[in-house]
Amino acid sequence: MNCQLCKKELDSYIEGKLSDDLKNQIEAHLLICSDCKDAYRLQILADRVMAAEKELEVNPFLATRVMAEIETRESGTVRSIPNVLRPVLITISMGTAVFLGVIMGSIPQYKKIRETIPVELALIDDTRIESIDLLSNE
Repeated sequence: MNCQLCKKELDSYIEGKLSDDLKNQIEAHLLICSDCKDAYRLQILADRVMAAEKELEVNPFLATRVMAEIETRESGTVRSIPNVLRPVLITISMGTAVFLGVIMGSIPQYKKIRETIPVELALIDDTRIESIDLLSNE
């Protein structure tokens, strides 16, 4: 028997689905070949891990929690009001934070610009005095 055939039939060997002749050949090959023996041990270990993962752990308080949730939902919408208000409050707080950030960010900049402009240049800014319509008619 070669290693390729042995590794191919390891699952069937572990499950006991092989004929006696093929089973004896694989057992004889596993005694000789250390690579196939390691693959067999690895397969056995993987099967044990998967079997342990498949076992369900029963939570004794699951039924109690489910029943309590059903009772609170049937009793009214007292619990659903905060769930409705939460997105509204988050939106309002985000909008307020952005607005305050813009306002607070522009205060130092406005003050800095006003302090650095010389008086002569401030007098040149006559856009407040004259209208654009008056300048376009000339």
